[in-house]
Amino acid sequence: MSRSACAATTLPRFTAAAVELGFTAVDAVPMRLRDEVIGSLNLFRTSPGALPAEAAALARSFANVATIGLFQARATARNQSVVEQLQTALSNRVADALSLMRNYARNTGKLLSDVARLVNERSPEVTGLARVSKPRPRW
Repeated sequence: MSRSACAATTLPRFTAAAVELGFTAVDAVPMRLRDEVIGSLNLFRTSPGALPAEAAALARSFANVATIGLFQARATARNQSVVEQLQTALSNRVADALSLMRNYARNTGKLLSDVARLVNERSPEVTGLARVSKPRPRW
């Protein structure tokens, strides 16, 4: 069975719409990553018959570029997801550090800005900072 006959029997509405628009041939060029086919580049033509060799080579090039584009888009999306996860983790750590410093300031009667300065200076005075669990009541 020819390609067009196969399409006509399995996709009758598509075939009718394509013919109505003037298409008489369709070629599918596989989009590959090594040995894996990830999709296809479909060429709709208004002239029947085999795809000329030059056009087939050009179509192969377009399929390769499209494949690269898809993988770059996937990698970009994946990288953005990792960036968002890292940003969330960093924000949580900053909030945790602020909470620890605030509790330490309350428990020791120091200003938060002084505790931040001591942390920044890596003062031995605040080595126990992470061990402070809850603030002492103010009254």
